[in-house]
Amino acid sequence: MPNIIAYVVLLSWPIAAVVMFQRLPVERAVIWGILAPFMILPSATGVDLPAVPAMDKTTLPNLMLLIMMIAHARQKIGFLPESVLGRVLLFLMVAGPFMTALTNSDPLIFQAGYIPGLSIYDAVSSVAYAILMIAPFIVARNFLASRDSHRMLVKALVLSALIYSVPMLFEIRMSPQLHNWIYGFYQHSFGQQMRAGGFRPMVMMSHGLTVAFFTMLAIGSATALWRASKSDQSLENGNWMIKLLFLLILLILCKSLASLIYGLLAIVIIAFCSIRTQLRLAALLALLAILYPILRGAELIPVETMVDLARSYSEDRAASLRFRFDNEADLLARASERVLFGWGGWSRNHIHNPITGAETSITDGYWIILIGSLGWVGFLATFGLLALPIFRILRKASRDGEDAIPPETAALCILLALVMVDLIPNAFILPLSWLIVGSLLGFSERISETADKSATKAEEAISTKRPRTVL
Repeated sequence: MPNIIAYVVLLSWPIAAVVMFQRLPVERAVIWGILAPFMILPSATGVDLPAVPAMDKTTLPNLMLLIMMIAHARQKIGFLPESVLGRVLLFLMVAGPFMTALTNSDPLIFQAGYIPGLSIYDAVSSVAYAILMIAPFIVARNFLASRDSHRMLVKALVLSALIYSVPMLFEIRMSPQLHNWIYGFYQHSFGQQMRAGGFRPMVMMSHGLTVAFFTMLAIGSATALWRASKSDQSLENGNWMIKLLFLLILLILCKSLASLIYGLLAIVIIAFCSIRTQLRLAALLALLAILYPILRGAELIPVETMVDLARSYSEDRAASLRFRFDNEADLLARASERVLFGWGGWSRNHIHNPITGAETSITDGYWIILIGSLGWVGFLATFGLLALPIFRILRKASRDGEDAIPPETAALCILLALVMVDLIPNAFILPLSWLIVGSLLGFSERISETADKSATKAEEAISTKRPRTVL
């Protein structure tokens, strides 16, 4: 149960956001307006309001970000992407939950109880929640669309991880206690943070896996800055390699095998591959994430091979992976009953005991949550919008050469692709992820607009130099 300190800190964030936007340049304010609450505010704590989602460490900072964007805008704000595809995907993300509510008005009835159908109230609340979730995307697309802002973002990721390393190392040694000591409760199961004879740090985040993934993003950012420092004198004195090695050791201590694999993969790709190759690999990973549900439903994923591979590492991991795959198959069958818009919230997408109504399934991956609760429309809209900037930037590099894409931007594309891959086994998507999506999409739109203007000017210059024909 959260104590009074948890609510005071949470409800003080609007004041902190206002001060931040007054004292910092708008780009830095946007970045730290997402990073700071993610690192500091209490988890699993919210204030319920009528007809809108609960105000917690995600929705409240996102709302303040929207308000501050409108208040500090010095030019026209673009709420919608420029491309038709981007607008369609964004519309489906926002309007899809409304259709889900309209198509799920029927209750689920069991012998010992029932789950009510969804109402117009649920529809309005779902749309409001969708808007708040993509608020970092909207803001970043307007304010973080330049090379300088991308460098600012990766620097902030490295700095924030270095700052967070102090409480992380404390919890790795002493066990995850800080959230309990300060806010009065454990934000997640303590037992899940015990691994390999030690502890995963949680600090103020929702889970040890979240902390590990956050550290992985910082490792990719440090790698990008180390590579950029070879050709940019302004970055030469950053000691990026030392910071990278420190963060890698920190990630190992987080005891998350998936994030460690992502981190090593990010280091290899960002440090040693060309910009064009980075973008191609990012597009490939994003495409695999989008196709995974189709491949899984068609039984084209080598399930048995993956279970056997996990068994060579640990029998417990093999059993866990087997349970996950069996669960996915059951939930996909459940989702196939309402393909387009899903089953909605209130755990209606789960499999239930027909007598008691108790849930007999566990939704591990974000993809299966989307397909089950919002249908294929919700899944394709979300994953399509996540992948859109990667493919746009790849097209730009293929057309105009890789010199048009800064190394920090290419690194962010790799990190975004890893975010998408991680949504297959894990069930959380961070506001920071949407910030990266918006910044990359805004960049792709800006460079396309610049290229169009340059082409127009070139055509005008050529036309003025043509000799006139005298009749």
